[in-house]
Amino acid sequence: MLIKPYALIFTGFLTSGTFIACSAESWFTCWLGLEINLIRLIPLLLIKLSPISTEAAIKYFLAQAIASILIMFAALSNNIMFSEIFIIEANYLIFLALSIKAGIAPLHFWFPQVIKNREWAQCALIISWQKIAPFVLLSSFLSSNIFFIITLFRVATGALGGLNQSNIKIILTYSSIIHSGWMLTVIQFSTSYWLIYFFIYVFISITLISCFWGSNIQSSSQINSSNWNTTTKSNFYLSLVSLGGLPPFLGFRAKISALCLIIYNTNLILIFIIIISSLVSLFYYIQLIYNLIMNSTEKNKILSNINNNLNNKILFSVSLLGNVLIPIILSLT
Repeated sequence: MLIKPYALIFTGFLTSGTFIACSAESWFTCWLGLEINLIRLIPLLLIKLSPISTEAAIKYFLAQAIASILIMFAALSNNIMFSEIFIIEANYLIFLALSIKAGIAPLHFWFPQVIKNREWAQCALIISWQKIAPFVLLSSFLSSNIFFIITLFRVATGALGGLNQSNIKIILTYSSIIHSGWMLTVIQFSTSYWLIYFFIYVFISITLISCFWGSNIQSSSQINSSNWNTTTKSNFYLSLVSLGGLPPFLGFRAKISALCLIIYNTNLILIFIIIISSLVSLFYYIQLIYNLIMNSTEKNKILSNINNNLNNKILFSVSLLGNVLIPIILSLT
């Protein structure tokens, strides 16, 4: 289906709001950019009107509106109250608000509920582009005393929340929370490393979501009953293990580069917990793949050889090139 013209217009304003927030020199301008971003995303969430889409849009709007109110209150207070103690408290409020906007644990109350009820294209937008502005703005607070505790909440929630989940969107949500912990740890020391990690995460997530694009698949049981061909299933398995950081895939390359950066600059306890959380997430990814393979029926094996069209082959080639060949070439250089 072709993209509708008004969707392109809203997407254009969406990107402009992100650029305004990231390049702003005052918190008021940051708030303005975030509000432009929010107002332009809501119509994209309501392209197909239904009670479920309306509920998801309202939940997303309320969470983002609460965060915007906190940012405005803190920004105005900074200009009115000049007490050093009050300025520090205002900075904590802004940190709290940006964490809500990014869906970072333990302030992720809206994140799984919104992602679960949205279409795959909208999910891709929320877990990728919508995180750029909050991440960039949060980088100015990473010297905060609560950073260590917040990071522990992020990785622990992401690891434990994904256990025993069969809904693919919920698994991707908690995976995003874990990767948020990695990215916000990396951005504390190097913006360029954060950009590399972020683009790798987005690439893997998009290749994974491309398997579900245009379908209504929600759970692993629906994958078994679908008519996915061999190429699509291979793309799904490859992207999933890469997202979990299994060597020698691209996700592992991103994590090992991040570890090389932060290992001499971060508390060893934090590094240990981040690594354990990644292993837990990799465990339920592999468990999901194992269950899918073991539960495959003969009918699905026959259907997997049908409709092996050009688009699926192109997607699989891109996934194979990005997730396998590129990290191997980089390791040899």
